[in-house]
Amino acid sequence: MDEWQSVATRSGDRYSGRMRSQQDRRRKDVLRRLSNKVHSGRSKRFDPRLSYAREKFAGAVHVLATHPGNLKERLGKAIIEFIAVREGDCPDRVRPDFAWVMRKLTSKKPTDEGDGSIPATLHRMRLSTAQAIAERIVGIKEDLDSHYADQMGEA
Repeated sequence: MDEWQSVATRSGDRYSGRMRSQQDRRRKDVLRRLSNKVHSGRSKRFDPRLSYAREKFAGAVHVLATHPGNLKERLGKAIIEFIAVREGDCPDRVRPDFAWVMRKLTSKKPTDEGDGSIPATLHRMRLSTAQAIAERIVGIKEDLDSHYADQMGEA
């Protein structure tokens, strides 16, 4: 399976039940470990789903900033970082942006057998749209950090 097929598989295109359950098990395990950690001196309102989303979007921003290649290639790599994040993992104020990004990255139907909606969308995407998506991903990461700081009582 090539890299694009892997992304397509993760995005829901041709997603076997076995792969879906493996991803869900990994996600639940991460969330369980986060919620079981001792958070000395932290607010009792700690939300492991928020922490998980922050981690994934931090990885996506890192990829956007450091990965070699053009912007569309970097977006293809960045989505791998946050594909497992669910809209419900994000605070209410971030959900519209998150939904917009996911909609923009999966808006085209696959054209070739084995191709997924993400590579098909990126292939036909205008540079201005790719830039807007990248900016929105950075904005989501900043909003998640801000919300986390508010929750934890940090300045």
